[in-house]
Amino acid sequence: RPPPTSLTARAFPPLDSSERRPTTMLTQGLIAKINSGATDVTGNLQVLSTKPVPSHADRFRLNLSDGENHIVGMLATQHSKMVSEGEIVPNTIIELKKFVSNEAGGKKMLIVLDLSIVQKDCEPIGTPAPLQGDGGTVAAPTPAAPAPALAPA
Repeated sequence: RPPPTSLTARAFPPLDSSERRPTTMLTQGLIAKINSGATDVTGNLQVLSTKPVPSHADRFRLNLSDGENHIVGMLATQHSKMVSEGEIVPNTIIELKKFVSNEAGGKKMLIVLDLSIVQKDCEPIGTPAPLQGDGGTVAAPTPAAPAPALAPA
């Protein structure tokens, strides 16, 4: 009888960034909880975009998603280096550890005080929609009916 074969690990070439898939799930519903006033929640969010604040060179605005909804956030200045040095780029998944929520112009804004990078080079996850003031998702606008055709004169 032949000896039992042992399982050996095979080395696979590393994936290039175009082949990477998100391995970490987002914390769905986190943004709705934050929008409804929860302050003791944490979880994973995806950075959809980063944008410098025009009047403050060391401040960055973030568009954050939980896969269902998105919200505007402001990165605390002690973490601005993470954006300027390329640690936080679009589609990066972060763990939101500490935040405060403010209202500006009738809209909630998340101030990210503490975070960690979970994964970079991800594909966009979900199809996040903006929130209404009560925490519900905004319905997609209904397309207007086409204008009736004019009869030739």
